[in-house]
Amino acid sequence: MSGSAAAGNKRLRGTVVVVPIVHGSISFYLGKKSEEERTHKWTAYVRGLENRDLSYVVKSVEFLLHESFDPQKRVLSLPPYEVTESGWGEFEVNIKIHFKDNIEKPVEIFHLLRLFPPLGTEMSKKPVVSEHYDEIIFQDPTENLFKILKAGPSAKFKLSTYSPYCMNSTAWLGGKVFPFSLRRVDSCALTALLLLKFPDITQVSSFEGQESKELKQIEEARKKLRHDKLALEDKFNALEVEREELARELTRLGGKV
Repeated sequence: MSGSAAAGNKRLRGTVVVVPIVHGSISFYLGKKSEEERTHKWTAYVRGLENRDLSYVVKSVEFLLHESFDPQKRVLSLPPYEVTESGWGEFEVNIKIHFKDNIEKPVEIFHLLRLFPPLGTEMSKKPVVSEHYDEIIFQDPTENLFKILKAGPSAKFKLSTYSPYCMNSTAWLGGKVFPFSLRRVDSCALTALLLLKFPDITQVSSFEGQESKELKQIEEARKKLRHDKLALEDKFNALEVEREELARELTRLGGKV
């Protein structure tokens, strides 16, 4: 291994880099006339907060579905990181995020795919959305990874089909009313249609201010750790002084207790 390569793999101790992400799913009830085994169409996804580009640091995203799906494992190396399927049951999707710096271990996320509205709510064609804010925390990243993270995205990448951050992007409609469709699109079109069709959707979260809140909590936790560390060091130093005094006293007594 060359010296430059070894240097690039050096860990930056004490450095913490946080990459905020959102993982979620959206499902549509296909109606009473749908097949028994295909009652819902759904999409599970991972994206950057506010659709920030993740491809600069993410090598691929792996979705492990229920064993009844073939293939069970879906790997996406480019955004949008999402899988669309149809089925009848809820299950936990295992999501594994791999990074471009191979030294970093993949991050695993478990997302519960929701198909049905809350208990007591009548089944309808209104989409069921389940989203969660999360953070990928790089503790002591390598120099190579830190350079990648520091550069970061300069612009938003291709937006996820079902991103709530597309919700104001309705200009493409041109004032026309388009028929609602479940077809796959590559922009914010479907989300705009969702707003037109279901203006009272409340499940989709914006996570506004969540990142700064989480970062503040992390900083407060780090301050507490530093405080606790200093307190332990003071206690250790006091014990060390006491030990030295006892050793001197023992020497003065000629080793006799």
